[in-house]
Amino acid sequence: MDREQEIYKLIVEDIFMVIEDNEMDIKIEESDISFIEEKVGEIIDWRSAIEIALWELKNKKAEKV
Repeated sequence: MDREQEIYKLIVEDIFMVIEDNEMDIKIEESDISFIEEKVGEIIDWRSAIEIALWELKNKKAEKV
């Protein structure tokens, strides 16, 4: 198993999709990306997201037995 494999990532296009989907009147510059990257990292509770996924996987595997 490759322990260095990325399992999820966001790209700059995702930012533009959110802007369009929410009809936000905001212009993003290259220098804004690092700010957004830092804020998303602070906001997303990665540990809880992984824990929830693991519990769901465990339950899914238990159903197959």
